[in-house]
Amino acid sequence: MGRKHRVRELRAVEARLEARYSSLHENATARIRYLRSLHPAWLAGGGFVSGVLVERLVTRFAGSEAASKAVSRGMRLWPLLSSAFPAGLLMGRPAP
Repeated sequence: MGRKHRVRELRAVEARLEARYSSLHENATARIRYLRSLHPAWLAGGGFVSGVLVERLVTRFAGSEAASKAVSRGMRLWPLLSSAFPAGLLMGRPAP
């Protein structure tokens, strides 16, 4: 295989990579647009419910109290995270 053949292969791979990247970018943009259109209470509620479910699964399958303590101590981050968001976001306006 000559150099020209390798260059053609590389360009073809780069073209496929660029197509995948643009597809992922469009998908991510649509998801972010959708999440910004949701009220923050739905996002916080969904996060809380998923956190409770993860804690239940971890304690059930891990079977240790250390896993439960680690998850419940992670809840201490909630006040820190909620203070980091601007007031407009908490009132239901989408983020800029």
